[in-house]
Amino acid sequence: MRIHRVRLRNYRGVTDSDVSFLPSGVTIVEGPNEVGKTSLPEALHLAIKHPDSSRSADVRSIGPAGRDEGPEVEIALSSGPYELVYRKRWIKSPQTTLAVTAPRNENLTGREAHDRLKAILDETLDEQLWGALRIEQGTQLTLPLLNLPSLSRSLDLAASPPPPRTVMTPCGTA
Repeated sequence: MRIHRVRLRNYRGVTDSDVSFLPSGVTIVEGPNEVGKTSLPEALHLAIKHPDSSRSADVRSIGPAGRDEGPEVEIALSSGPYELVYRKRWIKSPQTTLAVTAPRNENLTGREAHDRLKAILDETLDEQLWGALRIEQGTQLTLPLLNLPSLSRSLDLAASPPPPRTVMTPCGTA
């Protein structure tokens, strides 16, 4: 999965923030304190995990303090052959939309949009590897679990010496 852009509105202390990421490489989010860096991965996780109708403590905790607004998340991403924009608002006027632009156009709303995104990610994302590679502020830095088959294969491949080269020498002629 490649995240291209995340927009947060009325999310904790963030009134409106739109963050775009480079199309390749490792992403490291850094900046001054209290600008919403920790909110980016949290919002992504909550948008995927909780439907817009959720009243869980996690969802209630992301509402803006002192304002009667629903927290909103918009994520542009690609995963496998899929390119999409996913929007979710909780609490005040809950809403979910999913616009898939590749490999074919799909426009869904509500629980159908939520379930379709989960199906796309189930099809294209190794969730254990995603979780092992994600590091969030406030969590203890640990080595990733190496009993993940996809991570182990990737590390083994990267650490393996190249196969021996076969050198062909011409045979003598008579």
